[in-house]
Amino acid sequence: MPAVALTNVLAVGIQWQSPQMLGVALLVGVLIVLAVGLLYPAQVRLLPAPWRVALPALRCAALLALAVSLGRPVAQRAIGAAEQGAVVILVDASRSMDVRDTLRRPANLVALADGMGRIAPNLRSRGEGFAPIASQVERLPELLKEISQAQVELEIAQFQGRENPEAQKQFDELTDEFKHLTQALLAARGGLQKSPQMAAALAELKNLPPTTARNWASEADKRINVILERAGQFQTESDEALYNTNTQVKAVCDQLKRLTRFELVEDALVHPHDGLLARLPAGTPLFGFAIGPRVLPLPLRGAGGRSVGRIVFSPDGARSDLTGGLRDVMDRLRHQNVQAVVLFSDGRQVGAETSIASSLMGSGIPVYALCPAPLIKEREPLVRDLAIAKVTLPQSVFVGETLNVAVDLRWTQVDKSKLPEVTMQVGAERQVKRIEPKRPGATTATVVFALPVVEPGPQRVTISLPSVEGEISDENNTVTRWVKVVSDKFDALLVGGSASWDFRYLRNALQRTPSISAQAVLLDGENQTLRMPAEQILARDVVILCDMPARGLAPDQWEAVRKMVVQRGGSLLLLAGQAHLPREYTGEYLSEFLPYRRSAAARGGGTGPVWRVWPGEEPEFRVVPPPNAPMGDVLALADDAQASADRWIALPPVFRFLALPDLKEVAQPLLVERGTGAPVLTRQRLGRGKVFFLGIDETWRWRNKVGERDQDRFFRQLVRAAADEPYAVSNGSLALDADRVTIAPGESVRVRARVIEPTSPATSPSASQSAADGVDVDVVRDDVTIRTTRLAPVGDADSGRYAGTIGDLDEGDYRLRLRAPATDTASELDYPLHVTRSYEAEMANLAPDDTLLRRLASSSGGQFWTLEQFKELPARLADLREHEPRTAELRLWSSWYLYAFVLACLGGEWALRKRFGLS
Repeated sequence: MPAVALTNVLAVGIQWQSPQMLGVALLVGVLIVLAVGLLYPAQVRLLPAPWRVALPALRCAALLALAVSLGRPVAQRAIGAAEQGAVVILVDASRSMDVRDTLRRPANLVALADGMGRIAPNLRSRGEGFAPIASQVERLPELLKEISQAQVELEIAQFQGRENPEAQKQFDELTDEFKHLTQALLAARGGLQKSPQMAAALAELKNLPPTTARNWASEADKRINVILERAGQFQTESDEALYNTNTQVKAVCDQLKRLTRFELVEDALVHPHDGLLARLPAGTPLFGFAIGPRVLPLPLRGAGGRSVGRIVFSPDGARSDLTGGLRDVMDRLRHQNVQAVVLFSDGRQVGAETSIASSLMGSGIPVYALCPAPLIKEREPLVRDLAIAKVTLPQSVFVGETLNVAVDLRWTQVDKSKLPEVTMQVGAERQVKRIEPKRPGATTATVVFALPVVEPGPQRVTISLPSVEGEISDENNTVTRWVKVVSDKFDALLVGGSASWDFRYLRNALQRTPSISAQAVLLDGENQTLRMPAEQILARDVVILCDMPARGLAPDQWEAVRKMVVQRGGSLLLLAGQAHLPREYTGEYLSEFLPYRRSAAARGGGTGPVWRVWPGEEPEFRVVPPPNAPMGDVLALADDAQASADRWIALPPVFRFLALPDLKEVAQPLLVERGTGAPVLTRQRLGRGKVFFLGIDETWRWRNKVGERDQDRFFRQLVRAAADEPYAVSNGSLALDADRVTIAPGESVRVRARVIEPTSPATSPSASQSAADGVDVDVVRDDVTIRTTRLAPVGDADSGRYAGTIGDLDEGDYRLRLRAPATDTASELDYPLHVTRSYEAEMANLAPDDTLLRRLASSSGGQFWTLEQFKELPARLADLREHEPRTAELRLWSSWYLYAFVLACLGGEWALRKRFGLS
């Protein structure tokens, strides 16, 4: 510590923390002086006179300092302004702070101007007649509460059969005060000619029953509430009159009316005369931060310690985390003495938890929360807004399918008769719907659109609402989404061994499904085989064998099926039957597709899986998902999970199912027989692909009473789950897709590609090597390639599938361009990618929310205000500063001062003794 500080310490004074030890310290000090005085002279008698005194004096000083430390001396030091607690100012940087509140009335604007100090302090009054009784009116509800409490205490004492003189005395004093107060208010009615409603409300005090009556409290509460309401109206009338008659006040109010929430906060902070920075005491430690999706330092003072004239950031946060931001700031300042935190926010918390950390509540640092937006009045937000709150639509649809979109709307301060129509546009197609509230007086509605899509590729979906007069913002009136319209259908091959009902219904369902390109072949003749090149089988996404004879495929065709599954990631569906499957699938090669282990008996010609047949006249075997199975994937028979479960239970039973031996470890049961739990539908991984096995051949019974509803949905979802996910864009040789069309800056998108017919080594060795290493995807912006990313092969080198990620892009519109490996004919494919920051969640509801701000303030010992009460903040901060300790304690007995002094004295003595040759 500098010498100036030490002088300041000594100037303030010294106290003793152990005064009872001062006697012991004095005795020790006397003994030290006597010992040094008796023993030291003999050692220094030959030294010059000054040194004969200096050496024992140094020894005495060191030992006396240690003796004094027994009393634990504490020095009091005056604290400078720069050492007092800091004021931390936090400003909400979310996008909702960048809107202008449009429904502030003249009275609200006058209150705002007065609260921010923009009009003379005494210019805004409550009227000459009302001003003298304002404090008396404010006392009424407090007095009523105190009388009611005293009355409760008297009733409790009466019930217990005892007296309570203290409560009786308090009750009498309070009732006398209430009587005198009501008489004074009744007498003041003559000065309220300009407000006859206020005078009439005060006159009702004459009709109150006696304070001893049981209904006194309820009647008094009613009349007092009316008086308070009239008092508020009186203030409103006075403010409106001031706005209309004073041109200077009107000009100030109109100027504030044009400011956004953030601009109001900026003005409240940096105004050269009335801003918070200008009214803080000079030298106050000050820290500023902008909080939104992240915490950023906010400069509040420039060169020379002068306050800044502008806040150098824009409120553009796509989400807001007030509690997390406050917690982060306090963690950064954990080594700094903080006096108070001032938070400017509209209270909207989007995309973050609203719980308040216990560390904030127990820190002892008050949080003063100020809301720049007008608060809810009479249960209706003082904000006119019409917003699209939520849009629900599928991520992808197939060409020719209907796009179903649900749009949730929300509005405030908009008359039902003035609600506009909602428009949805997809490409060149457009649909308009009216808004129909769910019930009378509702402020929400859901509009459902259904629009066929015929153009392939990613399509922009725009939902829009025209703005209404006086709306706070039209930024939340338009929402843009992207949907992938897939033209790349599932390519399925269905091969049956007999014209069973299951085969027929499955064939019809596949042919009616727009997303599936199906070819069906029936091999029901003697020794009939599939006449299809192996290359065509290899190119399929799904191969379905419905009780097909094993000899129906030649060895090279079976090899193509296996390669389609293992290497290219396709899927095989095996539908069991009593004629061929799985009875003929006994070889090592074909059994690889089966979900169960081949037992020793089966390998030796014994029995394997067997059909269990119900012996009665009515079927009883019921097929259901296993317990705790997810309803998604292939199991959903309805969009709602509970409805889907109910439909499975209600499905008609079957006569027979195939009882399987022990399943392989990789086989997962998807459906089981309800009575025995035996697996009926299984799924297993095989290389990159999947193999499904269905052990029933009577799904046609599910059509009883409900027609195609359940059976068709089951098979369609089974095929879709089996097939490789379709690609958004494709041509004859290439396919390209990404998991999203729109991403935020800093996010990544997963990209996958497929080369339908990779070039063979024989025709182009260089192209084959390129395909083995991967394929290139260019990131193109404004027809300029800004980056090239190589997608790595997925699975074997000849699988034709590639995947990778692309990210770290600035905001803008891009195109992902897939370039095929070098071939004689150049081929490429484009996919749009939009990098943009979405404000939809942040802007979905612009009404201020003071609930969280009040919780933050109350839990920390602070206070919640609006900008209409802003003028109270500097006084509150000054009061905090006034009550802070003016001095700081320095424990000399355990400080480095004592250590340094003793070390200096003893070191000096030792040096002098060495200098003079003393031992």
